[in-house]
Amino acid sequence: MVLIQGDIQQIVWKLRCEIELFMQNKDMWNLKKNAQGIKIYGAPSRHYHGMVIKGETKMCMSPEKVYDMIHPTSEYRFMWDAHVDKCEFLQELGPGLVLLHQVMRPSFMGCFSSRDTIDFMLQEESDSKRICLVHSLESSDLPPTPKHVRAFTYPSGMIIEKTECKSQSTYCYRNANESQITCFLQVKMNAKSIPQSIIDSSLMSMMQSYLLALRKAKDIAWKPLEKPIGRIRFNMNCSFYHQTVSPILHIMDQFIEQNPVDERTSKARCDVLEMISCYQENSTEEKTKKMLKKSVDNNRQLVIDMQLILQNSYNLTNLYHTNFAMLSPDPYNSNDQLVKCESPCPKNTSQTEIRVERVSHQWTVKNFTHCYQEYLEYFVRLPRPDESLTWSIKIYPKGNGENNKEFIFLCLNRVVPLQSKLSKIGFKSRFIMRNAERKEIEMRVHPSPSHSDYVSYIKRDVLYPQILPHDVIIVTVEIDVAVEIVTTSNEDNFSYTDSIKHFINDSEAMLKSHTFSDFEIEVGGRIIPAHRCMLAARSTVFAAMLTHQTHETQMGRLVIPDFDFEVISELVRFIYTGRCRRLKELSHDLLVVADKYRVLDLKIRCERVLANSLTVENACDLLVIADTHSASYLKEKALDFMHQNVSQITTTQGWTLLLNQRQELVTEVVQSFGKVSKRKSLPQFSILQVKPGEKKKEIHHRNGDRKLKMSDEEMDSILANFKDVQENMMELWKEEIASARMQKLKLSQPYRPQSYKLVELPENLLAQVKSGQKLYIRGKPNDKAYISVSNETYELVEQNHAGSSTFLICENLQVPTCKQNDEQQPQDSTICTMISSILTTNYCYIPCGKMIRRLLNDDIYDGLGKSTSKQQWTVDKLLLAIPSNEQQLCDALKQLHVCEIDGFLRLLSVNYLINLTDRIVREIRANNLNTISVEEAAADLEELGLISVIESWFKWFTVANDDGQGWHLNEKEISRLYAEGLLSTVESMELKQFLDAWKESVPVEIETQLSYLYGTALIRDNTSPEVIEYFPSYDLPADRNEQIKLMFEKKRIWKLEQLRPYFPTNNDAQIHTILEKHCRCYNDDVGHWKCKPMLLLLHN
Repeated sequence: MVLIQGDIQQIVWKLRCEIELFMQNKDMWNLKKNAQGIKIYGAPSRHYHGMVIKGETKMCMSPEKVYDMIHPTSEYRFMWDAHVDKCEFLQELGPGLVLLHQVMRPSFMGCFSSRDTIDFMLQEESDSKRICLVHSLESSDLPPTPKHVRAFTYPSGMIIEKTECKSQSTYCYRNANESQITCFLQVKMNAKSIPQSIIDSSLMSMMQSYLLALRKAKDIAWKPLEKPIGRIRFNMNCSFYHQTVSPILHIMDQFIEQNPVDERTSKARCDVLEMISCYQENSTEEKTKKMLKKSVDNNRQLVIDMQLILQNSYNLTNLYHTNFAMLSPDPYNSNDQLVKCESPCPKNTSQTEIRVERVSHQWTVKNFTHCYQEYLEYFVRLPRPDESLTWSIKIYPKGNGENNKEFIFLCLNRVVPLQSKLSKIGFKSRFIMRNAERKEIEMRVHPSPSHSDYVSYIKRDVLYPQILPHDVIIVTVEIDVAVEIVTTSNEDNFSYTDSIKHFINDSEAMLKSHTFSDFEIEVGGRIIPAHRCMLAARSTVFAAMLTHQTHETQMGRLVIPDFDFEVISELVRFIYTGRCRRLKELSHDLLVVADKYRVLDLKIRCERVLANSLTVENACDLLVIADTHSASYLKEKALDFMHQNVSQITTTQGWTLLLNQRQELVTEVVQSFGKVSKRKSLPQFSILQVKPGEKKKEIHHRNGDRKLKMSDEEMDSILANFKDVQENMMELWKEEIASARMQKLKLSQPYRPQSYKLVELPENLLAQVKSGQKLYIRGKPNDKAYISVSNETYELVEQNHAGSSTFLICENLQVPTCKQNDEQQPQDSTICTMISSILTTNYCYIPCGKMIRRLLNDDIYDGLGKSTSKQQWTVDKLLLAIPSNEQQLCDALKQLHVCEIDGFLRLLSVNYLINLTDRIVREIRANNLNTISVEEAAADLEELGLISVIESWFKWFTVANDDGQGWHLNEKEISRLYAEGLLSTVESMELKQFLDAWKESVPVEIETQLSYLYGTALIRDNTSPEVIEYFPSYDLPADRNEQIKLMFEKKRIWKLEQLRPYFPTNNDAQIHTILEKHCRCYNDDVGHWKCKPMLLLLHN
């Protein structure tokens, strides 16, 4: 069967010319997306009315391993790329030229059908580059599968180039290189009713997701592959083969041609031949067998122990440029070893290093817009042994001259004393400016300043909007100073790192071989042979034991009865190599044994592992371990953790045991709280917890990223009310004495005027306080403060009543100071101050979806892999980070499709959720799952994803029947999800195109109505043709005035049903009040809400 027609060489030439054009012409590309280390570019295609998409990223892997990950028929590809359903080999056309049959899953919510392609693929490989070029072909002999299309019709490809790895991670050290990945994609998709602009935008998102998934799955390549099943012969490019077998066979080929090998030395090659057979490389196997039959000159012999090479396969990346020599001159010695010798280098070498030290300083300026001085100045110093270096930083709020008053200048000058020895030094510097939210503000650099060493500047009207309302700038200056020039020379250059590595490997080999062992360690009846010199050198306990005439020294054996064999085995291995394979698994036992035998390096490592595993349940246990074994680092971390989670830890069983058995440690825990508070910054959250039945107030502090706008004393304030506040905490009531306006306070502790702040609570909030609910006080620095309970949020507003006697406190303040007959009696005291201001509350609604999305956006779940984010969130943590109540937060999490995975909140990818919805809806309809309970249906579909995700899906997209029997799909929410998938990619599109695409994308029998999108999107009424824009309610600004202003800027005329989703209440009267209050809106005769036009008068 002829599967390809035409001149193959012409197709190859076409592919190469196309990719070469993309690589050389850099001006044609426009940057479209840049996020998470991935850049996506677009350029007009020469073949059709559409775009060529280019993606660029880097990976800390060699080109060979990256190529294994992306190769269509590789096992690795099927592990991480969920889009590939099938890939089979059809025909081999020549070296590096193959014909493939590929089947890809549908994409873009099913708007792009499944693809069935016949692909001509060109593969080229070199030491530093891998190229894979693809061009789809039409074949009448193999028509596409029913309901599949052939979409890839133009040259596409991927280029993987080796670059120098700049990362310092352990992973990069293993690879010792980095790969630059460049992808080109030209796809013509004839989808019905979808404009080409949407297709191009979707392809960019698809390529970004593809590269991101590739980077997340990079660790798969390190897992050893089992014997391949069904691998085709041409696909011999797994990492094991390319990095080990192929280079070794190449070296054998070259050497044997020049130096024939005797049959007596062929035994060492058996392992290689067996492995070649495993990979079905028959031609190479036969060639090697013939080489081994040739005669040999016994005087010139080089024995390569192939088994040793295979065991160290990851160290043989550069075998082509390596010289091999024998350790022993005897070619038949059974102890022959492989020695790797680098290429010859000059014996006399020299190296010059310009040593650089960095000075970094952060300068925070508050209320910057109120600065009326000519300039602000601060000095930065770099201490040196001979003379300190000093620089002056100046900020000119209104320019540094008559011609630039509209600019803000940042100037850096070195301050040179008159008799300085370092009058001339070289340094480079830069300024970084950020606002209070740590967002960087872009500035320009003066190319040639005349009076300063370095100058940055920015326009005032550009800066001020970026720093308000906080009115804070954070200026960071970084100075790299050339402090010294050092030249060294070596007569014999060698690698210090390689020497250490060889020493460790040799030490481990000596331990395993038991050569020259002179001491035994017995554990559980099993013997570990060791060397006295190694034990004494690494452990002071072993050194003392083996130096004196102890029983162990005389017997040559140490019996250890109190540890398992695995623990002592790991201890001995660490003594020899400094490595520990099972550190996480045995960290507790290894800490104890390392402390007993004084192996301090291992002890420190165990402390760090245990400190990273601290939880509420094990904190007390780890504290006891740290105290028992003098683990200072672990103890400090445990105390810090307990201070941050004190309310949870004090309810655990471990805390109860601590109280009963280690009272002295409990005392130390309590005393440390004061030290922790001083060592850390002031608490940024103030939470008042009211507990019924307790007679004393409790104020708990939590760390977070916000704090109440109050003084330090006010941070310890007690919330009170003029009526009846919590009976067991504080009572405040009016007493009809001299005047009805006179009031009396009865407090549970001596009164300090600055320690209380009175808050007047509304009736509903007061009732919740009495019931024992928690009050959360939140707010950013220098911003508004908010107080919330489980289902309501209020803004705290300070009101000054200095001119009124309404809130005066009477002279007699009763404070309990003495006891009579075991009963506490109040004693009258006279106060010398009065409360002149109080806090009142205003009900408010702050959309929290935008803040949640910003916090969770770094860890979006797309069905692949575990969380990689350093910051992981729970509902309790979000309550501390967002000025919202619990009910509002839970509603926002549901609206954003946030699911709890492995105990932490994860934001689900829209594309992943849509693909999951397609599969679940198909299964529900095919198997009539709506006849069983939701829980049973979710359990039946567990194979489609994580059970927590499936259960969340049923909560979001199903509704119970009115009769209480069974359930049905929530078509409105499902339809809204698909619309959100369309609009979130392009933000806005023509209404007619959107309606057609939306109708085609949703599952069969699911309706699409514009009323479903109220609160998600809006139709602009100032454009022609009509345009629909993505405008979710959770993405509104926090300020109510800004919310309504933005809404009426987007859309001039609103219906009431369109407005309801953007407001926290369904009460139409309250919505009317809000609209009239905040933006002078009015209701016309037909029930439409409009914004009143405003007239601005100008006068001289």
